[in-house]
Amino acid sequence: MKKNPQIIVLLFCLFLALAGKPVPVVGNVENLKKEIQSHSSEIQQIEKEIAEYSQRLSQVKSKANTLQTEIERIDLTRQKLSADINLTTKEIQTTELTLEKLNLEIADTEKEITNRRMVMAEAIKKINLINTDNIVEIFLTHNSLSDFLQETNALERLQEEMKSNLLALQDHQVAMAIRMTEEERERQELSTLQNRLASQKSIVDRERTQQNALLTSTRNEESTYQQQLAKRLEQKKQIEAEIRRIEEQIRVVIDPSSLPSPGSGVLRWPLKEVRITQYFGNTPFATQNPQVYSGKGHSGIDLAASVGTPTYAVADGRVTGIDDTDRVCPGASYGKWLLLEHANGLSTLYAHLSHTPLKEGDAVKAGQEIAYTGNSGYTTGPHLHFEVLVTSAVRVTDGITELKSKSCAGAVYRLPLSGFNGKLNPLSYL
Repeated sequence: MKKNPQIIVLLFCLFLALAGKPVPVVGNVENLKKEIQSHSSEIQQIEKEIAEYSQRLSQVKSKANTLQTEIERIDLTRQKLSADINLTTKEIQTTELTLEKLNLEIADTEKEITNRRMVMAEAIKKINLINTDNIVEIFLTHNSLSDFLQETNALERLQEEMKSNLLALQDHQVAMAIRMTEEERERQELSTLQNRLASQKSIVDRERTQQNALLTSTRNEESTYQQQLAKRLEQKKQIEAEIRRIEEQIRVVIDPSSLPSPGSGVLRWPLKEVRITQYFGNTPFATQNPQVYSGKGHSGIDLAASVGTPTYAVADGRVTGIDDTDRVCPGASYGKWLLLEHANGLSTLYAHLSHTPLKEGDAVKAGQEIAYTGNSGYTTGPHLHFEVLVTSAVRVTDGITELKSKSCAGAVYRLPLSGFNGKLNPLSYL
């Protein structure tokens, strides 16, 4: 049988297209996977260590409020923060390895896509050349009809294989798009972890400074420490009374229809692990401590959290206030606080923080890390104080002429203030 040389070339090109599947260089990828698994095991061990520190801190909190207990709490907090830093460092290393693996996989997929395209383009080019020939001439090159049909059927089968190969190429393109999305997500995670690491180091420095200040001011004497606690409580009582007097004068008409309907899930929780230690309103603790709450009840909810716990935005929003009352009167009020305004008519307040990387005017997304819990201001232990406020009813004092305090000589507080009807029960929306 006389063979058509063009058909032979075409078949050869099509075989190239079908065989043109370069073997990925997976050696480095497999090594990276092993390293990632190793880091994951180390991360689990560090998380176990952190959990143990958290348990010990909970036990310390239940002890009597003495100087020795406070020193023990600070020491444990610093050890836990060191473990937190170690964990974040490992997570950064793991993320960097994941990015390296993804880059190799992307490069490998791009190479395979390029090779497939080149080979298939050449095959299509040959098909186009043959399609210009007269079908009668091709038929006459064969000794019999059966030979012609046999070769034609073979060509059709190979064309089907080529179609299948094209679909495989498209699958590779989809896979690469997915990997590139994963890479972008990992890069964002890396940025978050790097910011967290810087914040955690800052918190450790703050705890170290507080411990030194405590030891210096008390001269390691229990009686002096108890005197300090009594003074802080008196200052707390006075500043709360001063704030109440101003808030009682705030008269804002609130349109209920401008607020979201109460219901679970309107706002996210500000912490990943939620344990409420005090509720909103006239709780037993507020009732039993009228010297602190002036009979007006608790204005938010308190969530248990050790120093340095990441705190998250409960909804998209914008930072409308950040300050630290400890700058003007240590241990008397909110300490470091952060106020967010949301588009749904609500604002949220986060208080007793240890650190925030944000500044006023910053936009935030729901679920974004915005701060870290602490023990600043007046507290009976580390926790997050969280409030939900009506945006139209809340304002931040100027910190210059407003709210001059009698409890701390020369202190001028910068705080968010709201009429009583502007303070909402967070549990109505969480």
